[in-house]
Amino acid sequence: MQDSSSGQTLGQWGQIALTQHWRKIQKYDRKVLKDQDPEDLHQLRVGLRRLRTALVGFAPALVLPPGVTERRVGKMARILGVLRDNDVLREILLSLGALPEAEQKYLDALLDYLAQKRQQAFKSVKKLLTQGDYESFQEEFNGWLTAPGLTVLADYPMTEVLPDLLLPLLVEFFLHPGWLVLRETNPHWTADGTELSAESLETRLEPWEKTLHDLRKAAKKVRYQLDLFTPCYGAEYGELIERLKSVQDSLGDLQDYFVLGQLLKKRLAVDLARQAPEFSARLSAKRLDAWRRWQLQQAYFLDPHHRRHCRLLALSPL
Repeated sequence: MQDSSSGQTLGQWGQIALTQHWRKIQKYDRKVLKDQDPEDLHQLRVGLRRLRTALVGFAPALVLPPGVTERRVGKMARILGVLRDNDVLREILLSLGALPEAEQKYLDALLDYLAQKRQQAFKSVKKLLTQGDYESFQEEFNGWLTAPGLTVLADYPMTEVLPDLLLPLLVEFFLHPGWLVLRETNPHWTADGTELSAESLETRLEPWEKTLHDLRKAAKKVRYQLDLFTPCYGAEYGELIERLKSVQDSLGDLQDYFVLGQLLKKRLAVDLARQAPEFSARLSAKRLDAWRRWQLQQAYFLDPHHRRHCRLLALSPL
């Protein structure tokens, strides 16, 4: 995020982090209104998420205006998220390629529906960025950046306080029940997917959708938080962050297919496996691939040796 020489105390790092994230947000908010590139929306949403993480991570050192809260930033990010989720589902459907003529109508119907929903979602995003809430947040936040309010804890040397900030996050992450979802000794559920059918996977995962989705959010939270302090650690710390990104990505893909599956049931109301077998098979194969990738991460982070190593990393800033 920053060079380690640019700030030595908790308060200094907090100011630098909030400033950098805010600059990124302001770089993309006008671009999103032009609606020319889906990546602009993605970057704006990531900027808000990282700002929210920084507000939480540096909270002990900050005295913020009443309107500058992580809850308020989260609300804005969720409005953007509706539009972004629509774009992601569209990308998944388009990635399936051309289907047999008899099945293409189902894909086209879903794309048409998503296009209609996107118009509604974009209206909400436009309202957010051009009216009331976002503008008032800008005013308060810019005021704080001009004259930052800090607590007495802001003078803590950064390397001394880092373990106290990071260890509770790792503990919470490691104790999440999502790590134990479908972790069993049955050889049909090995990391390489031996003899595992896509149909069996979908049936057994369905009750755990919310748990896995919540674990994904936890992975994102701890990854963003750890990422704030990358310059304070060595290469192995960076490798841990990449591992967390892999957890987030594989669980994110699984969640996308959960959502898409619900959309199929709601909008098509057909037995897709019978009436569009190629369409169904391609979706199931992608979901199975996401599960296999997740199992590798699950095995890694359930290993006691790797968990101990993660804790030791947090305890050993440079």
